[in-house]
Amino acid sequence: MAKFNRTFNQSVWIDYLSRDYISSGKLAEHIKNGVTGVVLDHWCLFNAIESDQYNEQLRWEDSIDCYEKLVCKDLFDAANLLESVYCDSIDRNTNFIDGLVCLDLDPAFANRVDALFCQASGFHNLINLVNFMVKFPGTKSGIKVLEKLIFDGINVNVGAIYSVDQYEKAALAYIEALKKRLKEGRSLDEVTSVVSVPIYPMDAAIDSFLGTNDYIRDTAVLNARLIYAKHEEIFGSIDFVRLRHKGANTQRIAWVLNDIETTRYSRNLPVENTILVATLNDLELNKFADNRINRSVYDADMYFEGLEKIGINRKNNWSKITDDLQKIEISNSLEIFDDVMGIIYEKFC
Repeated sequence: MAKFNRTFNQSVWIDYLSRDYISSGKLAEHIKNGVTGVVLDHWCLFNAIESDQYNEQLRWEDSIDCYEKLVCKDLFDAANLLESVYCDSIDRNTNFIDGLVCLDLDPAFANRVDALFCQASGFHNLINLVNFMVKFPGTKSGIKVLEKLIFDGINVNVGAIYSVDQYEKAALAYIEALKKRLKEGRSLDEVTSVVSVPIYPMDAAIDSFLGTNDYIRDTAVLNARLIYAKHEEIFGSIDFVRLRHKGANTQRIAWVLNDIETTRYSRNLPVENTILVATLNDLELNKFADNRINRSVYDADMYFEGLEKIGINRKNNWSKITDDLQKIEISNSLEIFDDVMGIIYEKFC
């Protein structure tokens, strides 16, 4: 896995973090075997709290304060374990930063610029480590916050990106923030960004849109390749190359998979300079290296031709489908976050 990571500048991140996962040494073992990043997922946090992993924690006055102390300890410990990976990516002078630990912020703030910015800055100050990253959806408000945070030197993972249009806005906002940093005489080499693209929900959405019972199983991968093509266009442009010569890091794409069809999707996604985010249950490290065989990116016209064949017009239908997917993800995340806050209040406050 480590050799594969180096060959393609590919990274494997785990969408899982808990107290036992750290204290048992399993996270350290997975890092040794090639894992280069961690995302704190609220659903996994809920299950960890429910299983009594945090019962020895002290009780605080309110659930918000309690939540911050719980997650900050896990994030801090995980970031320290990943510090050597972070330093290695800096020392090797790659065009990206690795060894990051990421916190998904409160989804209730997804459409509130000031609240989202304040929470992101607050956690950044609490953790106070260079390899910490905040994550939030790439809504209209989220894109504005992305630009402000990158300008301030805070690493950002933009989530819930389902379309080329959504991706392009996140990429251009990142570049604009880097330009502003350069103009103000600030360094570019110690700040970075990731765009997270969920894969599986796309096929389910197409199935629902067409009213069929069988997934149109190529659509998710075709869409991912189209996003990747736009990524190569933007970060291969003269505009970004100039920034790269000043030390800027490429904003990487993270393909977000789940248990359902990890193996099939991982065989067909573009891999160079990207990140694969898998749940802990998917973490059979060698299978990604063995199966990841297709690195090609087809011509964009071929993507759209394929979509037209299954009855989806990109002008009239595609933006609605992808915008709805983003809204659904935010809604689902909000329910899970509320469950987390509820169980924290019940057990600790």
